[in-house]
Amino acid sequence: EFDHTAAMQRWLAEMARYVKSLDPNHLVSSSFSLYERALVREHIIESIQMPELDYADVHMYPAAYHQRFLFAGEQALEQVVDDLVRLAHYAADKPLLIGEVGFSRWEMWKGQEREYGYQRLLASAFKEGVSGVLAWSYSDPKWEDAFEINWREEEHAALCSLLAIEGRRFALDKEPLGTR
Repeated sequence: EFDHTAAMQRWLAEMARYVKSLDPNHLVSSSFSLYERALVREHIIESIQMPELDYADVHMYPAAYHQRFLFAGEQALEQVVDDLVRLAHYAADKPLLIGEVGFSRWEMWKGQEREYGYQRLLASAFKEGVSGVLAWSYSDPKWEDAFEINWREEEHAALCSLLAIEGRRFALDKEPLGTR
């Protein structure tokens, strides 16, 4: 198996320098999907430590087939968020953004509706010092995607409300719901 990490890092550095040459104040990063092997985790660490990247960005889909094993334990979601924050803050001295997160509207996660997954993730992200979380994916009109969040559809109202409340909490730096 060929390791593309060195080539990817060279390309990232070159593109980041190019973007900064056009706009020195532009923040630059690259997103990484969650790791499934220790080697991939090491490559993520090496990449987020690159001086050309301004922040760490990860994508996570806890119920998706390719990441489901990472989130098997009861506290696995919180443990993964904690690990990602430690990698970003302590291994790279950079902020962490969860640039995509999704829970399928067609599958239960840990026997619960997807609002449960989002609430747990957002509470953990806030507690651990994640700089921001972007839900995948707000849509209009109806997109018919497993991760769709359509603010015009009644079936999505509770989740939209939760995300609005949690977004305000992140913006105002307040304690998460249910922890007071």
